[in-house]
Amino acid sequence: MTSDPAADPASARQRLAAVAAMSALVVHSGRNRLTVARTALELLQARMEADLTDEQRASFLQQLDLFLHEFNLGAELVRCHASTPEAVSIRQAATDALETMRASAQRAGVALTSEYSDGPDRVKAAPGLVRVTLLNVLRNAIEALAGSPPADGAPARIHLRVAAAGPRCQLEVADNGPGVPEEIRDRLFRDFVTGKSGSAGLGLSICRDAMTVMGGSIAHLTPRGKPGARFRLEFDLWRD
Repeated sequence: MTSDPAADPASARQRLAAVAAMSALVVHSGRNRLTVARTALELLQARMEADLTDEQRASFLQQLDLFLHEFNLGAELVRCHASTPEAVSIRQAATDALETMRASAQRAGVALTSEYSDGPDRVKAAPGLVRVTLLNVLRNAIEALAGSPPADGAPARIHLRVAAAGPRCQLEVADNGPGVPEEIRDRLFRDFVTGKSGSAGLGLSICRDAMTVMGGSIAHLTPRGKPGARFRLEFDLWRD
C-alpha cells in the first residue's frame, strides 16, 4: 500500500496554517476595504461621482490596491507553502524583485540600488515564497519613504545587498526612511501589527512564516533610536 504524502501531519499543519493566513487576510483586510469599494460603486450608480474629491478617489484606489496586494500575498503562500525546496539564485531573485517594484518606486520618488558580492548565491528555497518575501519587504520600504521622506533632505533610497556568510546567504534591504515606530518594533513580525494606516499588519508575519518554512530567517536590524529600516533575510546555501 502506498502512503499519501498529503496525509503527513507536518504537511497538514502547514496547509492549515496557510489556509488560516489566507482567511485572516480576507476577514481582517477584505471586509473593511470591500465596504469602501461598495461605497464608491454606490456613488457611481447614483451618478454622484462628481461629488468625490481627489483625496477620496485616491483613498478608494489605495484601499483596493492594499487589499489586492495582501490577498495575493496570502494566495501565493497557499500555493507555494508546500513546494519542494530547490536551488534558487538569490541574486536573480533579487534582480527580478527590484525590476517588479521599479515602477512603483519611481512613482514614489524612491531610488533602488543593489550590490551583489562574489561568492555562492544558490540557496535552498521555494521560488514562490522567496518572491513573496522580497516583494513585501521592498513594498513596505517604498511605502514608508513615500509617506515620510528622509528628514535630512537626502534623496529617498532603498539599497539591496546580497552576500554569502559561511553556510548561509544573506540578503539585506535597507532604506533611509523614518524607520519602524518604537512602539511596535518588538512585535514587528506578529499578526496584525503595523505602523501604517489602513494596513492589515500581516505582510511581515507572512514573510516570517515563509522564511521559517524554507529553513531561513528574517530580522530587523536597525538600532533603537536610529532612522531608516534594515531587514536581513538568511537562507541556507544549496549543497549539491
